[in-house]
Amino acid sequence: MKFLYVDVDNRKVVGLFRNSNEEIIKLNIRELQILTQKERYILNSNILPELLEALKAMGQYQKARRPRWMKLFWFLK
Repeated sequence: MKFLYVDVDNRKVVGLFRNSNEEIIKLNIRELQILTQKERYILNSNILPELLEALKAMGQYQKARRPRWMKLFWFLK
């Protein structure tokens, strides 16, 4: 799987991936976290760096797109 980019689908942040069959796969943050956890158990996983890169990009996107009122309160991370 190759991480392509972050997109918004039905008001949810999703990461788009291309698998070995050239199909596009959309994973939301929760699905991506579950897949990352499963891949960590497989020690010779080749897609783990791609998954971690996607999680980081999706986190940065969400942090940048927070509503203005949330930015005012430091305790609402």
